[in-house]
Amino acid sequence: MANPVLVTASVDWSLTGSWDTGSVPVDTDSVYLRNSTANIITGLDQSAIQPTLLEVERSFAGDLGNASTELQIGPATLNIGRHPGAGSPAGSDRIKITSAADACTLNVYHTASTSADSGFAPLRWRGTNASNILNLYGGIMGVAANDPDDLATLATVNQFGGTLDLAGGCTLTTLNVNGSQSVLNVRAAFTTLNQNSGTVTTYGSGAATTISLKGGTHNSQTTGTITTANVYDGSTLNKWSGAATITTLNLYGTLDLSQASGTITVTNFNRLSDDAVIFDPLGRLVATNGIANGTGIRALSNTTTAGGKTFTLS
Repeated sequence: MANPVLVTASVDWSLTGSWDTGSVPVDTDSVYLRNSTANIITGLDQSAIQPTLLEVERSFAGDLGNASTELQIGPATLNIGRHPGAGSPAGSDRIKITSAADACTLNVYHTASTSADSGFAPLRWRGTNASNILNLYGGIMGVAANDPDDLATLATVNQFGGTLDLAGGCTLTTLNVNGSQSVLNVRAAFTTLNQNSGTVTTYGSGAATTISLKGGTHNSQTTGTITTANVYDGSTLNKWSGAATITTLNLYGTLDLSQASGTITVTNFNRLSDDAVIFDPLGRLVATNGIANGTGIRALSNTTTAGGKTFTLS
């Protein structure tokens, strides 16, 4: 195993002279990009190798990939934006990587604040291995966000900060959102969301099996069905879509339907706290079955929403 470091002036990954070891990285190497403004825009097909580590440090300020092509490589661990030295380098404004079918754990600490490609994140990644994991601590990142046909799979996303866009070609299992500054935009279906803080917005028609909101704000603009929504005290579910269904809603916090453009059907509505607040000024909510404050199933005609409406079981 070697630890090749990119030579400052290199633009071609595939040249032996691009690396301080005098050889192109191979399987099990730990590869480092640091202290360079070189744009690595050729020799990008490295799909045959699986390094142990690819470390793109914050001091690397060149492009990794070009406007139309990603770096194709399969590192077991991909670290973006760490900086062990002094100062606060801006980082690269174009990092485009595909791990293809190789399993990858991504740790993203920092990216540039702007992108070389208008309308896109400075960091873009995709990979289809079912065990991929993303840990996002900061920066701006898009997954499967280069092209509408892009695909990506993430078994687990742990977000502690930064802005993350999960595009429509994503296959997602578990999303964990922490950190008051976290911003997550989801345009695909997912299995589980655990949101403790931050802002999460869902788009499109993707369904969700379970969302558990314990803090922050959740803007649900998807028309896909939510099987179970647990909205705890201190959190807000804004259901701003057209017609949509929530199979079971367990409400301790706030449900805001003030910008819903269609009927929001809740099959099992469980209002489990006297502090639960419902904003429904346009009368969008239709609840089929209900439990109020855990006292048993009964019509909720005695529950007045903050918008001045009352709702009853239909």
